[in-house]
Amino acid sequence: MTVQAVRPLSAHALGIGFVCWLLLSLYGVLSADETAPTHKLQWSYVPVAVFADTPFTVSLRATQQPSVQGVSDAGRLRASSANAWDLTIDPLADEERIILRSGEDVIRIHLRSVPTARDGYDLRRSPTFGGESDAVVLVAQRRKQAGDRRYSWLRRLQSPSFSQWQIQWPHAVTWGQSPLLASVEAWTQAINGDRILVLCYRDMYLGWSPQDYAATLSWILAAHQHAGHHVALLAPIIHPAEVQQSQVLLRTIRQVADDYAVPLIATESLQKEAYWHVAPDVAGTWFNATGRQALQDFLQPLTDALVDIPPEGFVQNGEE
Repeated sequence: MTVQAVRPLSAHALGIGFVCWLLLSLYGVLSADETAPTHKLQWSYVPVAVFADTPFTVSLRATQQPSVQGVSDAGRLRASSANAWDLTIDPLADEERIILRSGEDVIRIHLRSVPTARDGYDLRRSPTFGGESDAVVLVAQRRKQAGDRRYSWLRRLQSPSFSQWQIQWPHAVTWGQSPLLASVEAWTQAINGDRILVLCYRDMYLGWSPQDYAATLSWILAAHQHAGHHVALLAPIIHPAEVQQSQVLLRTIRQVADDYAVPLIATESLQKEAYWHVAPDVAGTWFNATGRQALQDFLQPLTDALVDIPPEGFVQNGEE
């Protein structure tokens, strides 16, 4: 009876022991997964655009030093803190595609000069533009020498004809997003005529450095000139109360327009508070009906065409 009593107990104990062993094994596997080092590479900072004559730095995270392919000096990769690395890239000396590897993980960064119809790379894939694939940095050229700027005032006095030029509005985005950055893809693909690019005041709220904004805008202008078409800029339409705040943005735009010798259409005549009011003493985010009519009257003589003005401005889905 003792043996018979022990057997079931032993079998039961064995079953409990097996379950405990299984749970402990699973716990060990899970714990090992949580504590095992990962070699996964991840971008932590990539600039939107740079000038070709200026080296720049990208930042990434990895638990061990990644290998680098495509840079002329591998010593430009250095640790900045624990599991964080900085890589200095020289657009004039390094390759257009730079590859970093850590374990089995691979990430790439593409240096893109002026786009062509055959390059086929979708900017929206890049983390810089909201994607999750390879990073892209737009590489712009400085076009004019310092001496040539002496005559920029003369170009501003000229009155070029914009007859039949296309008006390109900024891409509509939600607050906190850049209209310029969101417009890069649409403004540089399928360029089939002369264009007036409408710049948006909201970029002055987004912490752009003047250098990054200038390089991005320069890249867009270069794309049009490379395609053999004329391009002009319509200065941002600013609420009168924010004119002072917009000076850095406006100065940067003027410098780029001078550098690429493109017309910059002034909009000071549209800086009227009445054009923004949506209620007494309440300003909206875009022109009211009176302001939109004034803008239409402003553009029609320039283009010799009736221009449709976006009723919601450049705020996506009317969000504020």
